[in-house]
Amino acid sequence: MTPPRERRYLLGLAVVVAAYAVAVGPLAGIPAGLATAAVGYWLGTPYAVAAGHVLLLPIFPDGAHPLSVGLVEAGFLALLVFESPATPAPRRFATAGVAAAAGLGALAWGLGATQSVPVAAAVLLLAFGATVYGLHRYGLLATGGLTTTDTPTEP
Repeated sequence: MTPPRERRYLLGLAVVVAAYAVAVGPLAGIPAGLATAAVGYWLGTPYAVAAGHVLLLPIFPDGAHPLSVGLVEAGFLALLVFESPATPAPRRFATAGVAAAAGLGALAWGLGATQSVPVAAAVLLLAFGATVYGLHRYGLLATGGLTTTDTPTEP
């Protein structure tokens, strides 16, 4: 029998396949979704999201409608949320994922409408890097990884 965590994760992978099929069409969407799901099953969620984004490039070589990309991104977000019960703090995990996706998505949308592509890409890269670094530091603090300091703090 399949353990509950794996059933939830498989359901999340099925949502990714369905999102690709709806956004792109069944001819290109189902193979791309299945390839993304296979990467996710064998290597994990971060690799599935990375592979899924790489697969968007050949599917939309001349650019995509924002709604199509939004549907695929919603599938990736669903995969993240379906995986959250396996973490020690599932609500925080899901909330952080949804907030980061919404914030970076809104920033991308706004920059894409008002700035050139290189400027938008640079700002998004900096924002993403700052977000990841902030979450990394928070993780170190939450797990007690920053208990010692090399510099004295007392006068």
